Amino acid sequence: MKSKKRYLIILILSFSFNLYPQKNPRIEIDIQFSSDYIWRGHNFYRDYNIQKKESYKSINGAWSFQPSITWYTPLNGLYVNLFSSFALVGQNDKDIDQRLQTNPRMPFIKNRTSLLDYIFDSSLNIIDDLQNTLPNSNFILDYENLPNFYREPVGLRRFNELDITIGYDSENKMGKIGFGIMHFKYASPLSVGIPYGTEIFLTYSFPNLEGIELGIHEDIVVNTIYYSISFDNGFYITNELFSEYEIQFGYYVLHEIQGISDITFTYRFVHDSGFYLGFNATYTPDRTFQDYFFGSGDPLDTEFDPNQQKVMNAVYKTDLPIEINGFSSIYDGKVADPSKTTGPINEYINKKINEDIANLFGIPYKYVPRQKLPNSYYWINFGYRYAFE
Repeated sequence: MKSKKRYLIILILSFSFNLYPQKNPRIEIDIQFSSDYIWRGHNFYRDYNIQKKESYKSINGAWSFQPSITWYTPLNGLYVNLFSSFALVGQNDKDIDQRLQTNPRMPFIKNRTSLLDYIFDSSLNIIDDLQNTLPNSNFILDYENLPNFYREPVGLRRFNELDITIGYDSENKMGKIGFGIMHFKYASPLSVGIPYGTEIFLTYSFPNLEGIELGIHEDIVVNTIYYSISFDNGFYITNELFSEYEIQFGYYVLHEIQGISDITFTYRFVHDSGFYLGFNATYTPDRTFQDYFFGSGDPLDTEFDPNQQKVMNAVYKTDLPIEINGFSSIYDGKVADPSKTTGPINEYINKKINEDIANLFGIPYKYVPRQKLPNSYYWINFGYRYAFE
């Protein structure tokens, strides 16, 4: 780690900084709308599929508003950028399991499965269980978590984001170098506890290879490294309409795994007036990165531990066929299918399958309908850019 940091320092110092006043300091504003929020091959708005109780797909339609403002300071090459992303759909949490429970994502009271559970002989069973769940106490705090149809924490406002970047670009006969620091954090108070990051980055473009850029992004909070190589080019279609494209390859180094995480392609039309329209696609060769680093996508596939009275993680790092027991491995690229695991009807069907197979073969079996995570995403964005000095 120390040798790597020394290498970065030496590389940066090898460039002669042009620390002189910039001729045209300016502020650039970008107002953008995007049909999804995809970053380095990861879909941040996957919970929108859970809200709609549908399978994870390559095209989700979870629109977001993504404004940014960049200040190119009077010091040549130095800039400050603020970027934010706010979901325009599915902002609020939603009751997706229709369970009578004492907390979101907890089991149905008295370890029932759902309102359709066949072990309910009549509605009197529900009333009896409800009465037995109520605390027999005079302390008000004991009544904090009463049985109710709670909303699960799947609202997209939990992923509203605010980033700040401070960077510097310098170009001379040795090429073009850029470096800086970026801090990104979820802006909603509901996101407390969700990991955020602070990256230091270094980019370099060769002097004789126009359009090719190498990048290193090291997150000093969650200890990850993202390497990138990109190529971009463009040309005028008409006197006022510019066409540009970019392709980027990303390589992640995480704890225990590493490899190509995403290949992203962007094609954009930009008018001289500032309006633009972009078409984007990303391909993720290895689903493990989505399963492991960004979360398994299995928020409903959890186990309730009655001894600890809490929901336990049901995602493991193993190549064993633990799917038989209803668990998920980060290496299989599979997640619980929201269209077949959420709601009373699905819970009733899945429990019947569990019990029938377990009784037939005499093994501890748990049926969880699964699907492969999408390995490609497609989205569009459009917006307007304006700069003033």
